Amino acid sequence: MKFLFKIILILIFVLDINATRAETLSDSLNSAYLNNSKLNAERASARASKEVKREAISEFLPTVTVEGYISEQENTNPGNDTNFQPEEHSITVEQKIFQGFSGVANLKKKKYGETLANFKLKKTEQDTLLAAAEAHANLVFGQKKVIINLINIDLLERQVETDQNRLEK
Repeated sequence: MKFLFKIILILIFVLDINATRAETLSDSLNSAYLNNSKLNAERASARASKEVKREAISEFLPTVTVEGYISEQENTNPGNDTNFQPEEHSITVEQKIFQGFSGVANLKKKKYGETLANFKLKKTEQDTLLAAAEAHANLVFGQKKVIINLINIDLLERQVETDQNRLEK
């Protein structure tokens, strides 16, 4: 009875280990890289920094304004049965020649901010992948440890049976 109970217990542990079998290290790292919320937040921050830099660059670009209108005007002359549609179109292009060095300083600041955001993203990626690799290694180590302990239990049970047989003799 004891022996049957122990075999059932061992089977439960073995089946449980197989049910929670670890993925490959590559799968674990890929999952962590794609699904980590902190990493996704850093990616969004890096994209925002890139957009802010683009806005700073736009201060140096020309401004284009397009205007126009069309109206309908009836002819009040009784002998002439025509309507007029006067139109007006205009395009204005403005380029700032020099506005001081504030725009240049702002652009440098935004470039440094983008570089800093990229470095933070790389650091977060490295930290995330390291944590995922450690977690995967700990899981595999824990599974192997459980298997070794189950083997040791089996060995000790056989040793107890052998010692009991010796004692009976």
